[in-house]
Order: sequence, then structure tokens, then C-alpha cells
Amino acid sequence: MSNPFEHYRLEPARSPEDWAAYHAIRRDALFARLLPRHPYDKNDPDEFLPGHTSCVLRYRDAVIGVVRIDEIDAQRVGLRMIAVRDDVQRGGHGRAMLALAEEQARAEGRSEVIINAHLTAVGFYLKLGYAPGEWADPAPVPPGTIRVGKVL
Repeated sequence: MSNPFEHYRLEPARSPEDWAAYHAIRRDALFARLLPRHPYDKNDPDEFLPGHTSCVLRYRDAVIGVVRIDEIDAQRVGLRMIAVRDDVQRGGHGRAMLALAEEQARAEGRSEVIINAHLTAVGFYLKLGYAPGEWADPAPVPPGTIRVGKVL
């Protein structure tokens, strides 16, 4: 049986091209569409905190998605600002990105993944086994989101 994610890679943004794609996807897919009153700041200090890893999702070598993986503690990670390029949404890429992020969390010995889900995306996360609740995460729950989590 073939691996459904064999053409995908989730890896830290490294090159100038990775960073340009990372910021463009976040700006267009999240801020312009879902948070139009909030200006996008590519130099937001959260991006550079220890334990925060800005990642790109590659599909057949093209950057099509982004997520920041934040270490919360020894058992938990937070997936932040998850986005897929507008022109390839609804193609299973978000599902692939979550599967790879969860796999990485498991490999690092984590047992929970926590997401602040935008209200328009809650159904997507619920279908993938996430549940709303009081998940242990010190980060604030931004307006227009619901905290969801998953035990791995």
C-alpha cells in the first residue's frame, strides 16, 4: 500500500524563497481573507521565540502550506497560523499537513496537539479527531477562534 503523503514534506522555513512563500501564504490565506482588520507583520516577535518553528509544507517541491509549531511543554505542541495556498485549498493538503505535524510531534515524544481554530475551520478539525475543550496551553485564545486539541 502506498503512502498517501509520499509527495509531501513538512520542514522548517530556511531559504529566502521559503520565507517569502511562508509570509505570502499567511498574509493571503489568513490575514487578507479571515483577519482583514489586522495588518500582517512578518516580523512578529512570536515567530522568533525559542521553541517556535516556522514550517512550510511542500508538495512535489512547491511550497503550498504553512504552520508554526510551538513547543508548549514536554507533552504538548501548539499548531499556529495553519494555512494552505488559496489556489490549492480543498485538495487534501491541510489534512496532509496536520498528519505530518502530528507525526513529528509523536516522534518528539509529544502526546497532545493544540490548535486555536478559526470559526470557519472548526468542522475541518473535528473531522480529523480534534475536540474543543480546556486544553493546557498558556497562549491566549484569539477572538473568532475556538481552542481544539487532540490526544495522539
